Amino acid sequence: SCSFKVPLQNTMGCRTPLRNGKMKKTAKRITAMELDDAPKKPPSMVIGENLDSISVAELEQRIHVLQEEITRVRAEIAKKQASRSAADSFFRN
Repeated sequence: SCSFKVPLQNTMGCRTPLRNGKMKKTAKRITAMELDDAPKKPPSMVIGENLDSISVAELEQRIHVLQEEITRVRAEIAKKQASRSAADSFFRN
């Protein structure tokens, strides 16, 4: 059942026999369950974890990463608020 083509991000390589006896590389669809079973990278930091064994440099790096995340989240909030305001304005007129 590997003889159909699908986008690469959702596929795994497999081989399909041809009439001449050779094998043809084709794609196999990956199911959502297979994607869920893929090993997950452990988080680099866990909110609320014990900080006693973490060096000052690592703590400073965490602060930097968290500040970048706060900036990213605030930008997303502003974008959503602007979109909401535009929709509200459109439907009021």
